[in-house]
Amino acid sequence: MALTFRQIQDYVIADAADEIDRGLVQDCVNARYGFLFDQFQWTFTQGVANVTVTSGSRNVTGLPADLGIVLGLERADGKALQDMGEYRDYAARYLGTGNNLAGLPEEFVVWGGQMYVGPVSSETSSGYVLTYEKAVTLLVGDSSVPVIPEHYHLMLVFGAKADVYTAKNVLLADGPEAKWGEYLAAMQRKYLVASRGTKVQMPAFRPGRITYYR
Repeated sequence: MALTFRQIQDYVIADAADEIDRGLVQDCVNARYGFLFDQFQWTFTQGVANVTVTSGSRNVTGLPADLGIVLGLERADGKALQDMGEYRDYAARYLGTGNNLAGLPEEFVVWGGQMYVGPVSSETSSGYVLTYEKAVTLLVGDSSVPVIPEHYHLMLVFGAKADVYTAKNVLLADGPEAKWGEYLAAMQRKYLVASRGTKVQMPAFRPGRITYYR
C-alpha cells in the first residue's frame, strides 16, 4: 500500500520522536528520499521526453521540469547526437563569428541548467527525444506520495527513524539502519540500471547459470 508523506512522518514519530520534532522528521524523511534517488541509477528514475530545437538557434527548449542528468538526445530522424561533455569544447567548436553555419544538430552540451546543440539548428522540430535521469522532487504536502515502488515506502520510515535517533543522540539507530539496508539490497537486485546511458536492466544472478556477454 502506498504511504503518504504524512503517514510516513506519523510512523516515525510513533516511537522515535515527539510531535514537537515533526519538522526534524520531515527533514529526515526527505534526506533519505533524496539520498535514495542519488545513490544509484534506478529504473524508476529514468525519463523520456520530447524536446524542441528551433531553426537559427542553439537552444534546446521544452526541457522537463524534473530533469536531472541528461543521458542522450536523438534527432527526430533517429540519429543520436554526441554528448560533448565539456562546455569549453562546445564553445571552441561552435561559438564565435566564424562558427555560425547552420545544419542538422550533431552534438549537444548541458551547461548551467541549459542545453545547446551544435551546429546552429537548420530545422525547427519538437520531435527530438531526450532520455534522462529524473531529479528528486522532495515531499512537501501531507498527501505527497514517494515515486519509488510503493512496497518500498516503508523503508523511508526506517531510514528517517535512524536519522532522527542520530540527530537526537539516542543510541537506537542501528536497528532501523539495518532494516534500511535490507530494503536497499532488495531494491538493487530488481531496480538497478546496468550502467548510465543504457536502456537495459542489470540481469539477475541465477546460481548455476552462465550468462555470456558480447
